[in-house]
Amino acid sequence: MSRSPSPTLSKGAGDRPPTLRTRWAVLAANFMVLALNYADRAAIGVAAPYIIEEYGFSETAFGWILSIFAVSYAPFGLIGGWAADRFGPRKAMGWAALAWSAFTAATAAGAGFISFLIIRILFGAAEGPQATVTAKLMNTWFPRRELGTAIGVANAATPLGGAVGTPIVVAIIEATNGNWRAPFIIFGIVGVLFAVGWFAVVRTPLSGTPG
Repeated sequence: MSRSPSPTLSKGAGDRPPTLRTRWAVLAANFMVLALNYADRAAIGVAAPYIIEEYGFSETAFGWILSIFAVSYAPFGLIGGWAADRFGPRKAMGWAALAWSAFTAATAAGAGFISFLIIRILFGAAEGPQATVTAKLMNTWFPRRELGTAIGVANAATPLGGAVGTPIVVAIIEATNGNWRAPFIIFGIVGVLFAVGWFAVVRTPLSGTPG
């Protein structure tokens, strides 16, 4: 029995799949967004000594600030998958990127233990959807014969983002004479620009489905 082509690869008119160039442009946009996602996470680890010194946090208190991220990150992975199915991966990832960029910048406004906890919970919630939305996006844009490669390239962005983001944060803090807030503000602004670029590059390959 022959297998009908995946409906996620239809273009609407003529049922033509997206061109190779278009598919890889989408993958490149996804790669950049995921790299930023992990660079944003790396920032607080580098800034930790400065934050602890300024606010006098104990190791236990700062441990709570770091770990509270996972409390919201995990469930919002599931919510992100639902949002990608309901509204489309383009909207789900774009709005998530805007949200986590806003909370990245908001970290610079942390004023004490409770405020840092709240910001980190919201930051974790905003970053949570990225993995499940990426899976949906790749399945939507790539045929089965290219799907493993596409997901592999996308997943490579996450460790690279952390590896590249860490020295960038160090350089920004050193360039601003120990201002730990500067990298959060800069990364937040960059994230908003990335989100705008995301909406410009990523479209919906299937006519009539959520984007």
